[in-house]
Amino acid sequence: MSDLSANKQVCIDFLNHLAKRAFAQSLAYLDDDIVWWVQGTWEIPTTYHGKAGVNVLLGALENALDGDLVIELGALTAEEDRVAVEMRSWAPLKSGKAYAMTYHYLFRLRDGLIVEGKEYLDTKHLAESVFG
Repeated sequence: MSDLSANKQVCIDFLNHLAKRAFAQSLAYLDDDIVWWVQGTWEIPTTYHGKAGVNVLLGALENALDGDLVIELGALTAEEDRVAVEMRSWAPLKSGKAYAMTYHYLFRLRDGLIVEGKEYLDTKHLAESVFG
């Protein structure tokens, strides 16, 4: 398997564990010093540092979901140390509403681990459904 294929697989595995709400397993794909950024300017932080920081974001998602995420991976593109992923997801929420999101992720990897994640999504829907 080439490095590019291996990097794609790391990202796919990370997202699949995330979808199953297997957050401890998903964190295993992250470097200890990861920097995770979520687009937007809003009342929650947009940058999270280290696995503990990412876990704060995952905890908010866990508290809002009333079931696993169903994910649909779109295009995956790998070049140098980067993997770009298009994805959609759906899940029921404890509020009785539905979570339906379209994402674009840009991951940077080093030594088989994700060292940087950039998450582009509908911040209004995220704020209202997960953090509302």
